[in-house]
Amino acid sequence: MQLMKTQLKNTASNFGRARRFARNAAIAGFVGVAASPAFALVEVDTSGVEAQINSGATSAGTIAGYVAIALALLACAGVIFSMLRKS
Repeated sequence: MQLMKTQLKNTASNFGRARRFARNAAIAGFVGVAASPAFALVEVDTSGVEAQINSGATSAGTIAGYVAIALALLACAGVIFSMLRKS
């Protein structure tokens, strides 16, 4: 079991090298199929996804503004608290 763990960790071993070559061959095969002309003819409508991304960006900007205001308030409260403790 320990030998197998070592071989899985060691990518320079024969086992690791064979695993890496198999992975690269599988990726190359997938890319070859995905780049074929049959897939190029498929029309994909991305307007819905684009609308969701834009609305998400708007809400993320609003949340970021609220977080910035909250951090500024905490910083001011920390300064006031430290001034009160020193007096």
